[in-house]
Amino acid sequence: MNKLMKNSVSSDIRLYFEEIVNLQASGNDFPVNLDDVWPLAYSRKDKAVQTLKSSNLFVQDIDFKALPQTVECQNGVGSSIKEEYYLSIPCLEYFIARKKREVFEVYRQVFHRAMNPQSMSKADAIVDTVQHIMSLPLDNEAKTELIQRINNDGIRALPESKNLPLPPAVGDGMISATRLLRKHGVTINVEYFNDVLCSIGYMERVNAGWRSYCVLIDEGLKYGRNKPNPYYRGRTMPVYSEDTFEELLNVVFSCIDFE
Repeated sequence: MNKLMKNSVSSDIRLYFEEIVNLQASGNDFPVNLDDVWPLAYSRKDKAVQTLKSSNLFVQDIDFKALPQTVECQNGVGSSIKEEYYLSIPCLEYFIARKKREVFEVYRQVFHRAMNPQSMSKADAIVDTVQHIMSLPLDNEAKTELIQRINNDGIRALPESKNLPLPPAVGDGMISATRLLRKHGVTINVEYFNDVLCSIGYMERVNAGWRSYCVLIDEGLKYGRNKPNPYYRGRTMPVYSEDTFEELLNVVFSCIDFE
């Protein structure tokens, strides 16, 4: 596969990601060679390696592998050992793709399509989703709530991928940002929405292993609250009041440079 560069165009990045999808489908858990992707987000390879190994967000043999390789010396005399690093798909997303918005947009499009083949019927998608819900480490009440929502045509909201759990339904008038952004016809995605709230001190990110989750703080609590997340014990998720969400949107829009 071709090595990507900082100035690689979207079509080249897409082609590379599509090849990674094929490698993953063949059973390769670490299909991404760090040598191919580090220029997208880092100025030097040694800086990327240092970040990968020193960060508490990534765990060796879970998020990445370091494989020793024997390399002959340039003068032809002797050899040396160097390590090559291979990343999992989640590590690619958080270590590389999310560092650059245009790269992440291509990443999202490619992997969303790979996880949602056009040939899958609605019935198959629902069955697949229910099977996934039953495998989640949730209590029976949370599983029942999700399955009931799938069976209710009025509020059906299948996840974008069969591998992603649905956001929980909230019965106290508080609604997730994803649903409210869609309801208001806003084109920005929830990740960017959260980025803006974090930048103005309405929200903060809490690290949990190599992932993080968002928590409303200070002024942000005027518009919503942090609800316990039934999918991940000890974590919360922000939900918002529909009555004040438009006011919050105005705050967000005032912080965005549309030029």
